[in-house]
Amino acid sequence: MGSSILEKFLSRNSVSPTNHLPLVHSAEAFILKKSLSEGVLKTAKCSVFKNEDLLYFFVGRPAYKKDAVEEGEYWELPSCIVFEFGITDSVRVFPFDSGAFSAGRYPQYINMMSIQDFEINPSELNIKRAIGAFFKTNKDYYRLNPISPQSFANVHDVDATEEEILALHKLIQDRSKRFDDRRFSIEMQFPREFSFSERKPIFAIFPENYIQSEKFMSWIDKHDIILETYPYYPLRRDYYYSAIYEKLEKYYRESGIYEI
Repeated sequence: MGSSILEKFLSRNSVSPTNHLPLVHSAEAFILKKSLSEGVLKTAKCSVFKNEDLLYFFVGRPAYKKDAVEEGEYWELPSCIVFEFGITDSVRVFPFDSGAFSAGRYPQYINMMSIQDFEINPSELNIKRAIGAFFKTNKDYYRLNPISPQSFANVHDVDATEEEILALHKLIQDRSKRFDDRRFSIEMQFPREFSFSERKPIFAIFPENYIQSEKFMSWIDKHDIILETYPYYPLRRDYYYSAIYEKLEKYYRESGIYEI
């Protein structure tokens, strides 16, 4: 593909690249438990990019969510598996959830635009620049704390015809309940499965119920994964996302991925 509006902006401006954040794949615990047992994350048919089997990750953030306003069993709760950053075989990169954009869930000021103008060619530098252009640090990206509009205008050269850049920055700042953190989470798409023998998981978060299982813990030990767990309460399933965020940020601090 040719360079999109966003990619041209990133290459033209003096953007300070951030350090790499890992790749995070999130799903219900039952689904990721099966991935652990089989030693592979599998692709699935994509509803946005038709006739393609894809595997989705977000850079650094456990951003994938499902509407879950009711209580659930422990195997329905959110979990994630984390991998070291890598772009090998990646076919597409977007600064947001491409599914939400394609479904028209974002405001008209950005949904009136073409998703292709936000696509980034998969490269390490492009991804680091995409974060560095809108956030001062990886911590700010993780906590969705963007550069202020005034600072953004002072730092970057944005032409009046590059409305896409201004719309994206405005979307990041929108803290209404209509949009969650996927409004700016670097999405990476891969066309083939992640075999744990080729791409080793480094970290995982699951409900603590699983540590009672010798079988489950044998899978964790086999793949040499650092495991964090959280307790199971009689709460709505969406309340557990904060536990996932807290556990993953703790791992980032302790492993030196970023400092707080």
